[in-house]
Amino acid sequence: MKQLICNSTWLLVATFAVGCAPEAPFSGSRPLLCTAAQIFECNRAEACVSVAAADVGAPEYFVVDFRERVLVTTQVAAERLESPIDRMRTVGDLLILQGIEDGREGRPDGAGWSVAVNDDDGTMVASAVIDDAAILLLGACVPTE
Repeated sequence: MKQLICNSTWLLVATFAVGCAPEAPFSGSRPLLCTAAQIFECNRAEACVSVAAADVGAPEYFVVDFRERVLVTTQVAAERLESPIDRMRTVGDLLILQGIEDGREGRPDGAGWSVAVNDDDGTMVASAVIDDAAILLLGACVPTE
């Protein structure tokens, strides 16, 4: 009987400890604020060159809103842009998000994008692929709220 009580006590403690464990910072439970430290445009003519965000219409800052399943530019952006997250999956230490855009006025039609966030340190790589080029963003994300 004493052994049963001890085993039950350890089971209760283990259950409580697991239930109270902090969530991984990039688990999708809290929005992420992401920033691009470096941006590159890659195309057949020039290979990959470093560019400013404004030169290619890329956001310097964006929020990953898991509740609404969208990427959205922050309030400091010149234009509010929002793109739905079509797919979200964790592979090893990477949170990977993907989506497709039909295009918008004054921009090339059609783009596919991916964002990969490392769960260990928040480093982020994002890419957008269009008909004749790719935009690559290197930066980091931090949980908010």
